[in-house]
Order: sequence, then structure tokens, then C-alpha cells
Amino acid sequence: MTERVYVAVRFYPADIRTYTYHYDGPEMIAPGDRVVVATRRGQSTVEVMYITASPPDFETKAIEGIVSPPRPPGQAAAAA
Repeated sequence: MTERVYVAVRFYPADIRTYTYHYDGPEMIAPGDRVVVATRRGQSTVEVMYITASPPDFETKAIEGIVSPPRPPGQAAAAA
């Protein structure tokens, strides 16, 4: 079973604020990856800023998909 992680994302490069979603999928994700999330306005592609195993004090929505190509297990994202 895949362990749930909590993912802070930002919608635009100039954003200071991040938004937290959860991810239960089998593929590895890393900061800099692009993922798809649900918003009030529909689906949006966002950038992963950081990942933590600690749940926030509020309910989160699921990450719906990964846009960045999956990497082999154990391989981190390339530096931007």
C-alpha cells in the first residue's frame, strides 16, 4: 500500500502562498514536478513546491494526476 503524502503546490510562479493537497499514487513526485488538481473553476496544472508526511490541520483534496513524466524509483527531479 502506498503511503499518503501531503503536497504544497503553487498555481503561478510569482505566488508566495502555497496550497496543500494529498497524494496516494504509486509514482514518485518531487518539488518542481507539475501535477493536476481540482479547483472551484475546474482542473488546474500546478507546480509542486514541497512534500511532507505530516498531515495539515485541515481537510485536503487529492492530486488528480501527474503532468511531468514519471521518473524511475529513487530518481529525484532535475534542478531547475
